[in-house]
Amino acid sequence: MSPWGQLHERVTAQAWAKAREWEQVRARRAAAKATAAQVAAIPAEPVAPVVIPTPRPAASPAPPSTTSARSRSS
Repeated sequence: MSPWGQLHERVTAQAWAKAREWEQVRARRAAAKATAAQVAAIPAEPVAPVVIPTPRPAASPAPPSTTSARSRSS
């Protein structure tokens, strides 16, 4: 086979390989789109409302001691 014939075969093979590669890309994209459509078609489950607890009242200060420190040391 002549060098031109070999070149033609190689270029043709590369073109077919590139076409096949793009065919696979299109198929993957179509599959991903179909999967996304199926997921979007599934109704979302209702979510319970979030209830934030009310703040607790601040602790009241302890009543002052009736005995002083001086009377305890004696």
